[in-house]
Amino acid sequence: MTMEQWRKAEQLRIYEVKVSREIECFQHFSHVEIMVKQVDYAYLMEWKEKFLEHRHLQSVKLHPSWTVNQDKFKEIFGDYPEPTYANFVAAYCLIEVPDSEEVIRITWYYRYSSVFVFQRMKSSDILPFDNYETFERKRQEGCPDLMPFQLN
Repeated sequence: MTMEQWRKAEQLRIYEVKVSREIECFQHFSHVEIMVKQVDYAYLMEWKEKFLEHRHLQSVKLHPSWTVNQDKFKEIFGDYPEPTYANFVAAYCLIEVPDSEEVIRITWYYRYSSVFVFQRMKSSDILPFDNYETFERKRQEGCPDLMPFQLN
């Protein structure tokens, strides 16, 4: 793939391979799903800033091998529930996009592993999830606005 093809691509999904944490490599895409080695508070804040800065970014799904300094996540998600053996838990926060009717929703699904999803959405389209099972059930029922994107 040439650099020009890379720059023109809109969607990227890399799975089963851990990729660079350099956000600049991915900020020109509108939809990104990647595995990264680790996620920490600073990395989440970098993505938040990129979402505020680049309006073409619609969704990012991060699959980290591990998370670091989870106690700092309370600054993002507030007091989030502890996972139980029986279910995944979802914690989320909403960030208003200045001069817009949009929000950035950052959702953290966690139990044994973590997934972080950044979504740009209209504030009127916000759907609360109480846990990962609710999310999965609704996704399987075909609710289109639950998934950040579908690759063709």
